[in-house]
Amino acid sequence: MQNILSLQNDRVIGRNLSSQSTSPAVTYYSLLFDGTNDVATVADKSNYEGLVAGTWEWFFKTSYSASYQKFFNKTDAIDMGITQDFGGGAKFFGKIDGVNDFGEVNIGVADGLWHYIAISWNASTIEVYLDGTRYVNNASAGTQTTGSGVLNVASNGSGEFFNGNLSFVRISNIKRYTGASISVPTTPYFINDANTVQ
Repeated sequence: MQNILSLQNDRVIGRNLSSQSTSPAVTYYSLLFDGTNDVATVADKSNYEGLVAGTWEWFFKTSYSASYQKFFNKTDAIDMGITQDFGGGAKFFGKIDGVNDFGEVNIGVADGLWHYIAISWNASTIEVYLDGTRYVNNASAGTQTTGSGVLNVASNGSGEFFNGNLSFVRISNIKRYTGASISVPTTPYFINDANTVQ
């Protein structure tokens, strides 16, 4: 398993939109959200919901911990974010509607460092990884449900704004990962293939 700390000074993992990477022959960006009112939306599409198997994965960085923050929220389909720090650290939490509400991963993530999240499930299990280590290995309740609204990125649509950077988001229609640990992706971070839906 690769240590995520080895990527902290890797310029290609993502920079602010206003700060382009200087890696030779490669340009990467990350989205910087201000935690106040920034939100991105993805139109309602059937390819990233209603899945019997799937994987959501991305990199993020934040040092903010004063309130709840959302990574992704789509009513009746998905809800993932960071808890407010109540003294034990701001922690990653989430659920795939119809599959599993896996609660929170008991590791503080609002430390200003890059982290990698992967949530991977099929009809039998859902596994959640933080920086390559599996923290959740639960039974799956079945197929992800669907909603009719947009997919909100960095907000729940009306608040809980993310304050930090998001980079290299990939959604797949297969369960890509299983086991106690996985390798943190490195350059190229994610390769689009027939099972990449977003």
